[in-house]
Amino acid sequence: MVLAGDRLVRRRRPDRDGMDRLARQSGRRDRTALQARRTYSRITAAKPLPEAQIYLIDTEADLDRLVAAFPLPPDHLMYRSTPDWEAMASAGWDAVYVTDAGLTANADRHVIAEPSLHGWDCPSVLWLRPTYQLTSSDAEASAEQVPPLHG
Repeated sequence: MVLAGDRLVRRRRPDRDGMDRLARQSGRRDRTALQARRTYSRITAAKPLPEAQIYLIDTEADLDRLVAAFPLPPDHLMYRSTPDWEAMASAGWDAVYVTDAGLTANADRHVIAEPSLHGWDCPSVLWLRPTYQLTSSDAEASAEQVPPLHG
């Protein structure tokens, strides 16, 4: 929904020329009409607190140790490949950080038969407990700027 004057109007996809009907009907091709039509994603950075305990997966052995230390019950489908995340959090770990090297080292492992990072597509952090501070990133600030109009 978009605020048009004093009423809410259902937002529609832009027409072929890039303007939505609301902007065309109002005759406005200025920044306000374009801002009403644009949506941006919020990009937020999570900065670990100094006391955060983060498990690093940088090699195949790191993942093997993690799964062995926090095993799932034997009747669980993923018990060979995935640690018990709840048990890990209960033991005091706050996050797991998988590096690019960790992904590469574990790339050829089979998900059901052995410890695997299947589904982890890029270096990332899995937060088990909220021991981080959210901050705006520079990308968010630049995303909120409206591009200059030409023509």
